[in-house]
Amino acid sequence: RNALRHNNQNFILLLLHWDGTVFNLLLTNVLLYSTMALYVAVRIQTNLSPPEFIESISTGDIAVVGGFLSFFLVVFANQSNARFWDQYNHAMKLKGRIFDIASVARANLPYAKAHRMVRYMNASMVTCYLGISDTYTSENFFHPLNKVNRYLMDEEVKRMELVDMDIGCAASRELVVWTLLDIQRCQKKGEIDNMVA
Repeated sequence: RNALRHNNQNFILLLLHWDGTVFNLLLTNVLLYSTMALYVAVRIQTNLSPPEFIESISTGDIAVVGGFLSFFLVVFANQSNARFWDQYNHAMKLKGRIFDIASVARANLPYAKAHRMVRYMNASMVTCYLGISDTYTSENFFHPLNKVNRYLMDEEVKRMELVDMDIGCAASRELVVWTLLDIQRCQKKGEIDNMVA
């Protein structure tokens, strides 16, 4: 996200930004350094005194191994890309449904009730991301966004913390239920008809 704030800069200057890049994570990644150290150690050992089995390896063997590695890397990259686009499409569909709810609620309900439903649905979308991986947590994702956008009030946040936003999608589902209960209450009061609900 930080890189997006600088999108009007020259491409070369954009590449030199440190904030919002993966380099912060790589700097503290032990696996990266241990892999590089192992590679350097093996290269030094091989150059100083090559093992005896090196002469028995033919170029055909290396080609077969290289072919398998290339095949598996391509399949892995394709699967990762497909998963990304699948998740992106689901997120955009959810965004569309939230927009639908916001439009219908604002057109048919008093502002306070419509605003509360939109807050709940936006909070539901944000909490969806919390339960799917360790990357996004309530501390580094939800609370900063909630502080800026006020999706949930303090007592509502306390309820979400009881549900434990960081595990699964229970918090997101509960927020959807809150929205449905608001719709049901508005329907019973005659503020919206059955067709709109």
